[in-house]
Amino acid sequence: MAYRTSAQWEAILDYAASMAEASVVTLRQLHYLCVSNPDLDYRNTESDYKQLSARTADLRRDGDFPTIADLTRSITTWQSWASPRKFMESIGDDYSRDYSEGQETLPVLLYEKATLTGVMDPIAMRYMIPHAALRGYSSETLDRQIQEVVDSEDRPVRIIYIGDFDADGEDIERNAQEWIDTDEWTRVAVNVEQIDQHGLAPNPGKKLSARRRAFLEKYGADIQVEVEALSPDVLRGLVQDAILDGWDTELSDQIRDEERDERQRLEDFISEWSE
Repeated sequence: MAYRTSAQWEAILDYAASMAEASVVTLRQLHYLCVSNPDLDYRNTESDYKQLSARTADLRRDGDFPTIADLTRSITTWQSWASPRKFMESIGDDYSRDYSEGQETLPVLLYEKATLTGVMDPIAMRYMIPHAALRGYSSETLDRQIQEVVDSEDRPVRIIYIGDFDADGEDIERNAQEWIDTDEWTRVAVNVEQIDQHGLAPNPGKKLSARRRAFLEKYGADIQVEVEALSPDVLRGLVQDAILDGWDTELSDQIRDEERDERQRLEDFISEWSE
């Protein structure tokens, strides 16, 4: 394990805290964001990852570091209400319209890794579009569920895809395209142009990957760039631009206005009903 001074670790942790404060991120995302920052003496090693994990955990326990998402563990709790009125109020809070209603096409957001859910979920919710983490090579069950969404639409469906730039990442996308029949498919990240554009630091490719040779012949280099190396703000911007390509913003804003009016009428009804 390489020795670092307290000042070096302070700079690493300050940067990691700023990223966690700006967006919901996992420890893995923080790791790759630090790797991609050329101003930090931080490397893509198991040792650095474990050090980052231990140091941020200590800070979080003391309340000195923002919350980090953990998508592998959770606690189950049960919902209940103090009264019928509280139950009715909770229904009113959940009321929403479909912001994609009337759009000529429906964007569907797919991403290779579940670690991206914290970044992708808010933007998918903002536009009320379907989204899913493939978790690597997708399952038949998930592929079928996605296809059912596509087939249920009378309008064209546009897949917006996010995945790693490496031999396996490209093959995971190819496999999904083979089983999901849709009108349009666009990879918005990571692509080869974004490596230089965003100053991403490539790592050596996986030597044991069966797709390594084909990737090397295609790009002239056997490298790996994790999608987590892109900052959450940059990634959200790329996804939003893809969603808004062909999206009628005036129409969706009108639906949001109608939703606010309808929500107020619902709240008035609940208030009168429960008095």
